[in-house]
Amino acid sequence: MRSVVAHYTRYGNTQRVAEAIAEVLAGAGEARTVPIDELAADELEGMDLLVAGSPTHYQSLPKEVRAMLDEWPKRALRGTQVAAFDTSVETWGPLMWMTAAHRLLSELRKLGGKKIAGPKTFLVERGKAPESGERQDALREGELERAKAWATDLLQRVEAGQGKK
Repeated sequence: MRSVVAHYTRYGNTQRVAEAIAEVLAGAGEARTVPIDELAADELEGMDLLVAGSPTHYQSLPKEVRAMLDEWPKRALRGTQVAAFDTSVETWGPLMWMTAAHRLLSELRKLGGKKIAGPKTFLVERGKAPESGERQDALREGELERAKAWATDLLQRVEAGQGKK
């Protein structure tokens, strides 16, 4: 199986989640992580699974991710199984549905991707860097383990889907 975990990150949290997911997927074949803005459309050919991740900015996708997806050809993901995740602070009520992963999964499906799982959120805590005082969010404890468990579920879904072909 050939899979790619594409991500956009600002503080490094989304990349850490992407790497944890790719580590699990590598047990079934080729799996790599790549910044989403470095993933060329021609690299999508022959891919079995694309997992894409982004932090949530203002209850949606960052403009950098939207711009990248707009550059891909209309049916770039035709036949490719897709899943999406985000990193976000905990929300509740109607805001819990306003995360980057929901929008990202919708965009991947518009590009022809076949959804294999619903969007997933991995939680971060707001914080500040001790030295500079600048904002520096950090993954909550246990989120990388949750990412690996989700990747295991994705892998089972992909394998089940391939068995039906």
